[in-house]
Amino acid sequence: MKSGNLDLSSILKPIGAGLRRFHTTLFIVAIVIGLAVAVLMLRNTINDASSGIGSNTKTTSTTFDTSTMDRLKDYHTSDDTLPAVNLPSGRINPFTE
Repeated sequence: MKSGNLDLSSILKPIGAGLRRFHTTLFIVAIVIGLAVAVLMLRNTINDASSGIGSNTKTTSTTFDTSTMDRLKDYHTSDDTLPAVNLPSGRINPFTE
């Protein structure tokens, strides 16, 4: 039996040989595992968002005060004709057809 001196290179040499031999396989396995984790995390996020977990369940008031409703009624609809725009002399309207 040898004395207890172990050389660091004798330990690392087989590990390096294994990495050199299987580096492509290890890379592909790492990529597949990473993609699987990403898909599962996205799936959980989508499920949580659609089921309402963590969503704010407080109801908000949907009533307007009367002054806001009056201002909204004063707006014109798309069927109404708009007044003509008076441009300064020498200017053209780039938005006309």
